[in-house]
Amino acid sequence: MAVVKLALSSLSLPRRRNRRPEIAIALVVILLTAFAGLAIGGGHTELVWLILGAAGGVIGFYVIFKRPALGAALVLGLAPLEGAIAFQGQSAVKLATIFCAGILAIQVIVNHIKIIFDRTAGLAIALIVWALITILWSPVQMSSLTDWISFALQSFLYFMLINFVKSKEDMNLALWGHVLGGLVLSVSVTDFMVTRDFLRNEDILGLGLNLASRLIGINLLFALMLYQLESHRVARAFILMIARMVLLISILGAGIGVVVALSRGTWLGVAVSLSILSVVFFLKSNPRISIGQLVMWSLGGFVLFYILNTYVLDQHGIWKLTERFQSGVELTDSGGGRFEIWQVGWKMFQDAPIWGHGFGSFGYEFTQYLDRSGMASSFLAGEVKHAHNTYVLIGSELGLVGIAIFAAILVNSLAKILRLLSDKQANMSAFAWGLALFAFLMIATNVDIAVLRKYFWYNLGLITLLARYWGHSSRVKIKILPKDNE
Repeated sequence: MAVVKLALSSLSLPRRRNRRPEIAIALVVILLTAFAGLAIGGGHTELVWLILGAAGGVIGFYVIFKRPALGAALVLGLAPLEGAIAFQGQSAVKLATIFCAGILAIQVIVNHIKIIFDRTAGLAIALIVWALITILWSPVQMSSLTDWISFALQSFLYFMLINFVKSKEDMNLALWGHVLGGLVLSVSVTDFMVTRDFLRNEDILGLGLNLASRLIGINLLFALMLYQLESHRVARAFILMIARMVLLISILGAGIGVVVALSRGTWLGVAVSLSILSVVFFLKSNPRISIGQLVMWSLGGFVLFYILNTYVLDQHGIWKLTERFQSGVELTDSGGGRFEIWQVGWKMFQDAPIWGHGFGSFGYEFTQYLDRSGMASSFLAGEVKHAHNTYVLIGSELGLVGIAIFAAILVNSLAKILRLLSDKQANMSAFAWGLALFAFLMIATNVDIAVLRKYFWYNLGLITLLARYWGHSSRVKIKILPKDNE
């Protein structure tokens, strides 16, 4: 017991300030590699894997305890790969989330840190509690309870981010985790689509193709944002050059991945987000775009289209791209069957408008309502996995009570962004990025069950962090340390 107390007391010592960001980023890479290695060997029970697992757990606990932002970076790095990396049947990102939750609890006990709990977190808990209550009248209570546990863990990502990230530097570190994991997903999706002749009927890295494309779209926005943030960081010239090269590769990979995944919802989300960024930056009181920036981004766009045209899209790929775009504009395929699903969901809502049918009941109730709706012949009911719309899902399962809570969460997050407009000293770049991410989420809620996705909750967390650590910070000019100061 004395040994345990001594170890905990050593953890409570104040950590050194101003550690080099490049060391932290290197630790993110090491942690991601360690989790991937352990997950790949997770089916083995040999002593070597037990030793590696124990050593990795101890080292991970220590570094995350000392630098909590590393935990946020680890979880965000694993999020795009949640279907590909697993340990004993459990996704690595879920295990990492539980691991970080334990570390946060120990920090509260040992270091007596103050827990950050804002209105969005309170509303998230209200939604979680209401979902748990509705399981009482769900027709599939056991499966609903399992789904509810996953939902609670996913929503915890918001709480984890706002408590693990304490500064703009920490926010950059967390973004680096997602950018590195998202780069792997972008390359995998591109290879998957090209080698399978752009067929969309299979999963990629354990993820549905639409979900994978949304994660790539988010990663594109994160990489662009991080490029701007890293350009303002004081660092060695060599480190800045390497960081920019990695980010440019990530931007290029994500751009290609977004195109070839053929997800119309992701196309719309990315297009609207980039349009918002362009408008806000153009309307800034003193927009400054150098000739070098114009040349660089023009060259980047040329390289992107050259690679797509030369190495990625053949004639069949171009035809598929054109066909998906045209059907999305003309709505000739009823949104891929979504309109029929939403009509059935509306009838489900009408029968239980206040309380809903119970959390996790949509799939079961859908098959029951299909015949009553006279739409059983419209499509194969067995192919419908979810509502493809957050509001249809919440309305049918949680009723108006759930919709009201969810709407309050969205309004509260938007208010954090809009408050920056009333601050004359606020950084308009933070406002632009916050609004762009919020717009992407709003589109995602209309084409996906976003409330049950990890990306929804950690994007809400990032919006909060943008307003808190970047929105009210002073603008910083680019500064590169000379070699003699290295």
